[in-house]
Amino acid sequence: MIGFMKRNISILCLILLVSTSFIIGAYGASNDSEILLDRTSYQGYGSRPAVTLRGKKLNNNPRVREIINVTVYSGSDSAGITVKLTETGADTGEFTGDFGVGPKSDNITKTLQVVHNDTIYATYTGGLVYSANWRAFTGSVQFAKKSYTGLNAESTIIINDKDHNIRSGYIDTVTVRLTSDTDPIGIQLTAYETGANTGTFYAGFGFSNEKSSMKDALIKINGSDNIYATYIDELNEDGAVNTRVTAAAEFKFSEAVIKTSASNDEGAGSMFTVTINDPDANHPGMKDRIIAKISSEKASGEKTIWLTETGENTGNFKCTVLLSDEMTTATFLRVADTDTINIKYIDTTVPEGDSKEIVKPIKWTYIGRVLKTDKQEYSGFNSSARVTLSDYKLNTDEEKAETIDVKVRTSDSKGITLTLKETGSNTGEFTGTLYFGKSTKASKDTIKVDGYETITITFTNKKDKDDIEECVLTWSYQDAEIELDKQEYKGNNMPVNITLRDWDANENPKSKDEIKVTVKAPGAEKEVFVKLTETSNGSGIFKGAFYINGTGDNKPSITLNAGDKFEVVFTDKYTTSGKVEDRFASALWKGISAATLTLDSQKYTGYEDPVVIKLQDDDLNIDSNSRDKVSVQVRTRSGKTVASYTLTETGPNNGEFILTLKISNEPYTSKTICLADTDVITVTYAEKKVSASAAFTKE
Repeated sequence: MIGFMKRNISILCLILLVSTSFIIGAYGASNDSEILLDRTSYQGYGSRPAVTLRGKKLNNNPRVREIINVTVYSGSDSAGITVKLTETGADTGEFTGDFGVGPKSDNITKTLQVVHNDTIYATYTGGLVYSANWRAFTGSVQFAKKSYTGLNAESTIIINDKDHNIRSGYIDTVTVRLTSDTDPIGIQLTAYETGANTGTFYAGFGFSNEKSSMKDALIKINGSDNIYATYIDELNEDGAVNTRVTAAAEFKFSEAVIKTSASNDEGAGSMFTVTINDPDANHPGMKDRIIAKISSEKASGEKTIWLTETGENTGNFKCTVLLSDEMTTATFLRVADTDTINIKYIDTTVPEGDSKEIVKPIKWTYIGRVLKTDKQEYSGFNSSARVTLSDYKLNTDEEKAETIDVKVRTSDSKGITLTLKETGSNTGEFTGTLYFGKSTKASKDTIKVDGYETITITFTNKKDKDDIEECVLTWSYQDAEIELDKQEYKGNNMPVNITLRDWDANENPKSKDEIKVTVKAPGAEKEVFVKLTETSNGSGIFKGAFYINGTGDNKPSITLNAGDKFEVVFTDKYTTSGKVEDRFASALWKGISAATLTLDSQKYTGYEDPVVIKLQDDDLNIDSNSRDKVSVQVRTRSGKTVASYTLTETGPNNGEFILTLKISNEPYTSKTICLADTDVITVTYAEKKVSASAAFTKE
């Protein structure tokens, strides 16, 4: 009996022990896991709460990213939806996912129903729960600007309401009503979300003084009006339903402005351009036309002109006015030799209301025909003259661009015929380009010039041989310009770069020409000649170089002593004076500079430590426009590194060269040096016999 009791007691103890172990295990798992939402409160249907679940025992397969389902529900939907969480990485034990909120739950789109001031719960097996608050978003409406001027003004209504971001990943829409003082009923517009899940909506519209149009998104207004945008916020953050939200802006007509091509309201010639800016005369989607009146005070009464809009919705209207000294016709306005021309436009939409006559007077000198060039004086064979003939009466075909011939002559040539082409159909302006050369080539519109030339361009009317127009220009040689790349030079084998500009020396435009310059040094028995080559066919720019105290292939060369000044001379045969003249460029050679070579430390410790090598030598600044390079020798006492390394100039024209190397116990490269655990680094610049050393220890 006693044995039986002992056996029962033992079994009972075993059961209690197992039960205790189970409870402790469940409690431990519960403490070891947690579920979280990324925020404690959310606002608007555009919210996407993120769920995070963490627990070491949730990770069953350490080799893959696993998936766990959790339940989220709200105070208004206790059933809720299932949300899939994905492990952030294999064996992390952390799972994440998100869901949307909206007016109705949908387990397919993973949207949870919420109502105003609702509570969201995220739950997982074992009693893990996390909650957060959700409330509605207060919608707002506004215009892109506070005031608008002119009927061609365009605007946008902007609505912000995250509660209408209903479909995650899609562009949602809202409606807004646009009204004005003139049209209090107005039109309804559809505003489109600016992007998926933004909760911001845009609706564009325009203005009309005729009628409102929902199709064209136009609101009717008068001269000075207010416009209103009204939006119904279905639910705001205070829980209020269908709240009316309104924004207002101002509108007014613009007053027309008349401009002309006459500078400072004064001009000369046989035509000019009139531009009227009147945004209120613009009808959207088409190029409009408006009417104005024009008259001359001394010669004619009013004439009607039509101005065409420069493009759809620009509000700018333009036309060309043609002048004549004979009579006013459908094409021409008669003017006196000196006259005042008045342009008048009736603006029926001005801010003050009613209509207003806008008047623009300009002073004008009538010149029936103008023949001119872009300049009066030219120099050098590379130059050209732009020739322009303006005479609308020469325009015989309004449908195409026509041509006119003029005769070009010099004092000792028969000249050439230059054809001018009309700049466009029906413009009456003809242009062409005249070139200057060493020989006449009529097919290339090139006339021979030599020395100082007077050139005459003549137009003769084919219908009246006595009707002649002329203009005169002059041409001369261009003086050569010579320059050196520096004013001072240092070091032996230093190149001196020469640039010569002389377009008159361009003998053959189809090939690269060559010319010679002379280099003169103090006490030199012989002059040194340097060949310069044209940079490209017909460029007139020549380049070449020589060396100071050059050795080896560095030729041609001149021998100088420190402090010597040298000259480069070019004999210019073609000058503006008509005489042969020498052009000079000079510079100073300052001798050989001292070089300094340094390391940034006397002792380096540990691998991976950087070594900075710095060389200062002004003589190595070869090219003043770029960063030069120089080589130094690096040796280590251990013999693990024996190599040349390249230092680069830190900036153009400063003579400072730097290289940073990393210390390593691996074979050396262009960026590393290999050292023994205890070693010495020696850097040498052999050209100037300078060196620098430093010690190294592993620790």
